[in-house]
Amino acid sequence: MHIVSVTLTAYEEFAVREGRDADHPDTRREFSRHVVRALPDESLAWPPPRNGPCWCDSGRKYKKCCGAPARN
Repeated sequence: MHIVSVTLTAYEEFAVREGRDADHPDTRREFSRHVVRALPDESLAWPPPRNGPCWCDSGRKYKKCCGAPARN
């Protein structure tokens, strides 16, 4: 799974360009594949590796930030 930040406008433009119905699940799936191929430097693998930087841009390692187990 990859995470990519895109806009609704980009999705709508993709649907029009490809001649697809924007509300159809297949269009969303194809758009996701298109974005990951078109913007490889902007996509993040999910989940991040334990020692990799956290996806929330805190500057901390994933395991010490969002990947840390909840503490009771």
